[in-house]
Amino acid sequence: MGNHIRRYRHVLVSAVLLVGLVAGCSRPGPGEQLPNGRKLLTESADAMDGVSSLHFVLGVESDRPSNFQITQADGAITREGGVTATAKVLQAGQLVEYEYIVAANVPYLKGPTGGFRQVPEAIYSRIFNPTGLLTGERSLPNALRKVTEATTEDTEEVDGIDTYRVKGNLNPAQVEGLSLLASGSGDEATLWVNQENKQLVRARVPFTISGQEGETVVTVTLSRFNEPVDIKAPV
Repeated sequence: MGNHIRRYRHVLVSAVLLVGLVAGCSRPGPGEQLPNGRKLLTESADAMDGVSSLHFVLGVESDRPSNFQITQADGAITREGGVTATAKVLQAGQLVEYEYIVAANVPYLKGPTGGFRQVPEAIYSRIFNPTGLLTGERSLPNALRKVTEATTEDTEEVDGIDTYRVKGNLNPAQVEGLSLLASGSGDEATLWVNQENKQLVRARVPFTISGQEGETVVTVTLSRFNEPVDIKAPV
């Protein structure tokens, strides 16, 4: 009988420890307090300061798309300003795909015909210039620190990653490249922050373009943080 009681106690203690472990690793449940939005974005900015490279997938949705407006982009960037990506641009009502590379601060562009050619930065920047997203005055870390009225709304899974969803006011002009995608005033942005390492996983930034009705929304999803990226000038 004594051995039976001791075995029972052992099982009970193990069960309690297991429940505590699972509870510690799970998302906040109903009624549990979410982290402060401002503090969370500051932590995310610090985490993004340590990122050496990342992969991005960008989409632009607009009620009234303009000519030569980028609609999609997919690629990788490095802290040194290297870029390798493809982008789809609306031209005369048709989507045209471009490839672009920035290596050693020199931009190269490849259109639907022909090969890569070196182009002036002014032309390249009309498509999308993400070279300053990791460093510089208008980098993502600096932009995260300037978000106002940040509020953590909920938890949400993004591409298999547990995140905190944060709403706040983000000025598009403070983020490299966003003003080129949809110039105008920004509305309330939504930001998804990795619960574990605080890296920014996704951002959704709506715009109201001056003189136009409707809304333009830029969504960018970030992944493959700090993975090696070999970016070379095209031969």
